[in-house]
Amino acid sequence: MKWLDAQSACALLGIKPASLYAYVSRGKVRARSGDADPRASQYSASDIEHLLARNRAGRKRDSIARGAIGWGEPILESAITCVHSGRLIFRGWDAIGLSQNATWEEVAALLCNIPRFPDIVPSCVAVLEGDPKSAGLNYLARMTATGLPTAKRSHTDLIQDAAVLMNGFSHAMALGSAGRGAHEKLATLWGLNTQQGQILRRALVLLADHELNPSTFAARIAASTGASLAACSLAGLTTLTGPYHGEAALMALDFLIDAHKVGPQSAVNVRLESSQNLAGFGHKLYHDGDPRAKALLDALQPFPLLKETISYAEASFGAQANIDMVLAILTLQLNLPRSAPFTLFAVARMAGWLAHAIEQSGTHSLIRPRARYVGVRWKGA
Repeated sequence: MKWLDAQSACALLGIKPASLYAYVSRGKVRARSGDADPRASQYSASDIEHLLARNRAGRKRDSIARGAIGWGEPILESAITCVHSGRLIFRGWDAIGLSQNATWEEVAALLCNIPRFPDIVPSCVAVLEGDPKSAGLNYLARMTATGLPTAKRSHTDLIQDAAVLMNGFSHAMALGSAGRGAHEKLATLWGLNTQQGQILRRALVLLADHELNPSTFAARIAASTGASLAACSLAGLTTLTGPYHGEAALMALDFLIDAHKVGPQSAVNVRLESSQNLAGFGHKLYHDGDPRAKALLDALQPFPLLKETISYAEASFGAQANIDMVLAILTLQLNLPRSAPFTLFAVARMAGWLAHAIEQSGTHSLIRPRARYVGVRWKGA
């Protein structure tokens, strides 16, 4: 990463040092001690470029709105999750630290801001056959058909609903497999031992929430209408099925399979020559690499060929492996079915969908943005 001294950073931005320090304090520009002189700070060149791009776009009302919808400025308040300075924070707790020992159920309770969820026997409404995705969609669709609206219901009632959905959904996605917690159910489904099950536990914790991602935003929109928690979760799950969200790991998995067949260099070169956007590398919220990916990769200790493939691809693409790529690595290393990344993602993110839906319902406000019309001019009076 390139770093600039204070004079160069201020010159590029056209600001005084006091304004630069304000950017640092608000987390908009990263700073570190200088290599030659530890007393002199240096500032992230990529962060400076990001600020310059925003300044060039201008601060007109329509440009602010357009920018906010795609990785831009925050558009609503939440006390659940924060991505700040390369860290993922769950209600003030570092998600990477939590993944060391916490269960997914414990983290789900933390996200919902309660000590623990009430014990619930998994619902029997799911059809536990076929593949996990179908079972999960079927379960939430059936629960949506009879679910009570979130509007005008107490927080206690919503927590009870959330407990039912958490247990029932993980039971459905694991196709009825036995286990005390979600990671144990999935470990049973896939025939894993206790140590491998602990890797699943880490993955579920790390994936439990990720701020205002597309599926979570969909869940919050549904909650803003007063829809049931089941309906909010179903909105999140259907959004997650998109290839650029919950199914992105499949593209990463295909790349790893190609690398195993023809070698890392050939697999990377094919994608470079065809200008393919290689899924699984880089993340717009993490300039120094996805911390979730690093934590899970450390736990996995990839096989030599997988490790070689990732190293070569990172150097070739100039970006580090993200959580989608590490889910693909996990799938190959533990010999899991192709549906495993989506199953892990969906079960884990259920915690975030429920927490955000409950928080949104408490605001009693409808999420209803306006569209900027760019179509043909209307005719007639």
